[in-house]
Parts: sequence; structure tokens; C-alpha cells
Amino acid sequence: MPDLDSDRIRDLFDQVVGLGPEERAARLAEACGDDEELRREVESLLEAEDARGSGVRRALEGLQPPEEVDGESAAPSGPGRIPAALQTALADRYRIERVLGRGGMATVYLADDLKHPRQVAIKLMDPDLSEALGAERFL
Repeated sequence: MPDLDSDRIRDLFDQVVGLGPEERAARLAEACGDDEELRREVESLLEAEDARGSGVRRALEGLQPPEEVDGESAAPSGPGRIPAALQTALADRYRIERVLGRGGMATVYLADDLKHPRQVAIKLMDPDLSEALGAERFL
């Protein structure tokens, strides 16, 4: 199954977030067609937006395209750009090297797996978005 395009999700969310329930349903049916997964993703963001206020919208508005991280290329970045809380939380298992990219709804970090000799990508959900959506969405 292909990954959903986060830009498409964000664009569709932006198009329908201010509409009433009937208008939303009609616009989603038109825009998503047979793509039920896309429809479910947008509907879950809309439900979170309705339930928790504007937190989802604020989080989506603050996203940067993957080619930019803090106004610079998503190429290697210094350790100062990695949140200390993330380094501490994962210190017994991973050594975080750098930001690979930021986009969609998360930041992706390159890390060394300390238990197995390999590099891994760690994807960390945007804090505002994860707060708005809640952990139960990812169980």
C-alpha cells in the first residue's frame, strides 16, 4: 500500500476545515473518490480539529517542506538541532546524528542503533499535532 501524500492531506484539510458538515462530506467525496484511506486521514484530522479546537490547524500551518529544516537545507545539521529530551529518551538505544528532514506531520532523524550495528530513521510526530490527535489514533 503506498504512503499517503501529506501535502495532499493538508491541502484537502485546508479546503474543507471551514465548511459545514454537509459541505465537508460532499467536498471529501468529490476530492477523494475511491481513495478511502485519504478520506479517513482527512476525516480523522477534522474530527480532532472539531474536538480540540484549532490545534490541528495551527500544527499544519507551521509545517515546513521536507527540503527545509529551520530555514536551511535538510542536509546534515548540528546536534544542537536535536531536542535534548529526544536524545535523553533514546540514549540507551540510539545515538541521534542529525535531522534528515521535516515535512508532512513529523521530523525524521538519522540515528545509530546501539544494540545492532546499523543506522535507522526515527520519525517523531510534531508535538502540537500529536497533542491534538491523541495517542489513541496510533495504537
